Amino acid sequence: MIGKPLTDFDPKTVEGARQTMQELWQGKPVQIELHEKVTGENDAQWVAASKNTAAHAAINKKTGKVEAVNIMYAWDELDESLEAVATLKANVTQAMQTLDPKGDFKVEGISRSNEIHRGMDSWMFYDGVENALRGGVDAATGQVRGVTAEYPIGQVDASYVKHAQAALKELSGGATDALDSMVSLGLDGTTGRKSWSFGDVERTYHVEIDDATNRLVSVGNYNKYKGYNTEEELRAAFAAPYYTTKAALAAAGPLVQKYFQPRSCCLEALLRQGSSRR
Repeated sequence: MIGKPLTDFDPKTVEGARQTMQELWQGKPVQIELHEKVTGENDAQWVAASKNTAAHAAINKKTGKVEAVNIMYAWDELDESLEAVATLKANVTQAMQTLDPKGDFKVEGISRSNEIHRGMDSWMFYDGVENALRGGVDAATGQVRGVTAEYPIGQVDASYVKHAQAALKELSGGATDALDSMVSLGLDGTTGRKSWSFGDVERTYHVEIDDATNRLVSVGNYNKYKGYNTEEELRAAFAAPYYTTKAALAAAGPLVQKYFQPRSCCLEALLRQGSSRR
């Protein structure tokens, strides 16, 4: 179907796609025009694209309804006279100042992705250099969900690296303490917490360390990780729970004590809380 003229489709479907792109457009004023032909497709959708902006619409082949729209902008292309855009830019700028006070990174591009059929609407921003910087924003509120920046491990405080190596060695049962050459610094847009994420060269283990305290806040072992290709596979795999809440907390207790050393009273309270929710 790629290359098929849009004139072969229902005019209402084609105009509906153009109007949906136009309604979501928040760049400087422009009348969106469509390419004359279909630019992409999969088993369930075909794609119409704008020829004068970087906007695309995925349209259901059976119903003719627009299911998703994606628009890419240069950072300076957004229309700051719009209140939503002004809020978006202010929030992203504030988050960047918190994550990157030295100004090592610069936001160059941003994209709007609205998966209409799933009710998922968000902005993603980035620096344009091998995804060294990326962040997400709730399109409804303009609030930053989170930002992540990549740094060479040589630029990270040696005490954090030493802590991560020790945790990695413990996590891998002594198999490795060799860290990957790149490290991520993440900012949680809700809590404001910054943390460093380290991994081993094979990406089997993950260690997260709080930026403010140099304390371990999470670990991950993906040795036995199983991925799922579809939502249906995922639902089928977890149709019956593997643990009750109480059993899960009891199973996790020794690991929590090993890596995070919480006070015993706090862990017992957590287990009691899980038991009460069963």
